[in-house]
Amino acid sequence: MLKHKHFTFLTVVIAITMLIFVNSAIHVSANTVEIIMPVPTTTSIPTTYTNGGVPSVEQLEDLKNTIQSYFETRYQALSVLHSDNFKENGFGDLVSDRSDARDFLDSELSKLTVEIRHAELNHLRYVDYKYSLEFNNIEVDNISRMVTVSLIEEHEVIEEISVELNPEYPFVSRRYNLEHTIILHEEQGKWKIISDNYTDHIWRMLRQSEVSTSEILSTMKAIPKPASQGESATSEFTCSNLPVNTTTHPYLRDDAVEYATSHINDYNPNYPDYNSGDDALPWGDCTNFVSQAIYEGGDASMAIPSILPQPSTDGQVGWYLLNGLQHASAWSDVNKLHEFIVDPISIPTAGWTEGPEGCDAGFFDLMLGDVIQYDWTGDGFWDHAVIVVDFVDSTPIVIVDKGI
Repeated sequence: MLKHKHFTFLTVVIAITMLIFVNSAIHVSANTVEIIMPVPTTTSIPTTYTNGGVPSVEQLEDLKNTIQSYFETRYQALSVLHSDNFKENGFGDLVSDRSDARDFLDSELSKLTVEIRHAELNHLRYVDYKYSLEFNNIEVDNISRMVTVSLIEEHEVIEEISVELNPEYPFVSRRYNLEHTIILHEEQGKWKIISDNYTDHIWRMLRQSEVSTSEILSTMKAIPKPASQGESATSEFTCSNLPVNTTTHPYLRDDAVEYATSHINDYNPNYPDYNSGDDALPWGDCTNFVSQAIYEGGDASMAIPSILPQPSTDGQVGWYLLNGLQHASAWSDVNKLHEFIVDPISIPTAGWTEGPEGCDAGFFDLMLGDVIQYDWTGDGFWDHAVIVVDFVDSTPIVIVDKGI
């Protein structure tokens, strides 16, 4: 029997407006706060041309400059120094006046309004920032003067709260691999944005909740912070409801954290990626990523049925992943993972002799390697899972899943 005790969940029921712990990358120690310059790509960009002649080098450079200005404006919207300018001027003349562009602009400004207000309330505006844009491909239609640009955005930012907590060595929040597909139109010799298709954590939450911007803003408030962390990062918390037996062994917290931090930007190819492909879903990979960390780093054994069910895309009981057609629902489904670890008696085939086990825990009981689950909409079902990889004073620092 290789089940692991002392594994805890902080299960959080959160109104959609609170957006607690939604920084999309791990915070790490920084040696300087001089993070101020954007870094565009300098490599050659594959370009496809259709319906006519090839645009000049100058035209392509103007295209990149327009996109660069667009991203700079986005970062200024969340910065301490320039957010007022964005509130007054928005994206200026960077976005086209076409009807389809106006639809994009309205939805994007609504989303940014929520993001900015959240940052203001919780001291998450950018004190300094650096971002890079890796242009993957440019498709040009010379007759319609339309261009489709595929690129990857990454960034490092220092937020207000990080400077407040550690002015000399503030923490840096990193984002990796955010994919954008941007469509532009040439109008009177200038490139104008038509749309920008991307999915970050705010967009995922908004689309999943279907709550209007006005409803969110009317109820949004600052996230309360505990007065102190106590000993939660170092003391061992024991789940009192778990039976004692001699065949269990401890959860290797440090190793689970090391796995998560190592693979946030270097995804383990031995596992499927539920954020990619035609079947990608909001927060699709979060529980899969958490399960990997518990198994690969935490040294939990898989709970595999003695007789494997027939191959199925629906998942099965237990906690394991052998391949795309033989895996347990609990491995990649946030509700099923909680059920397997915390409430095994509710599972049809109870009494697993392997796999992780644990209990619900309070904020001050959290330790490295524990899992936080979220109910974004308060409907009683878990929507998202993250793993705790560090603490900054009283705040647990979490890894979400790659590319978010």
